[in-house]
Amino acid sequence: MWTQRETTLTKIDDIRFYLEEIGAFGNFRLATFEFKKDYIRITIEENRSDDNEKALAWDLTLIGVSDYFVELDCITGGLISKVKVLINHEVQIMLTNGSLITATAAEIRLGVPNPKPQEAQQ
Repeated sequence: MWTQRETTLTKIDDIRFYLEEIGAFGNFRLATFEFKKDYIRITIEENRSDDNEKALAWDLTLIGVSDYFVELDCITGGLISKVKVLINHEVQIMLTNGSLITATAAEIRLGVPNPKPQEAQQ
């Protein structure tokens, strides 16, 4: 799912502050995981299984990936426990089922959704 973007964060300190502000995506869903050579794109969605509202989606993009480790338990699904971005450009995604994704990248981008997208003009 795609959500209209409010902004894209590209500075490590801004991303780290934002993650702290929203609780490090705790109890959000790992929606998609795309990996190509030295590029990883992960979509994270609100966990809205109890209502009919559209869930907001964030995209975490890693460019120039030099090191990575992925251990996923695909049977029990992907609820996020915590997402951390370290000063050395390492991203750690821990899932509640014990799964782990870590990667070091030259560039990290976090697409932040607009919580109130403008209504389509008619």
